[in-house]
Amino acid sequence: MDGKPTVVNDVMTHRVVALRTGAAFKDIVKTMREWRVSALPVLDDAGHVLGVVSEADMLPK
Repeated sequence: MDGKPTVVNDVMTHRVVALRTGAAFKDIVKTMREWRVSALPVLDDAGHVLGVVSEADMLPK
């Protein structure tokens, strides 16, 4: 360690995959599997983050 504090850029994912609001359930599952992630940001048509969908959100309630 060089004594510098860890910052977000040190630990974040740099290649980001996201969903659009109209994504189908099967496409969400496929994307999570392909990218080996448990959550994905959801974007509007302008590319603004509207929220996050996670594996837990996909489970029946």
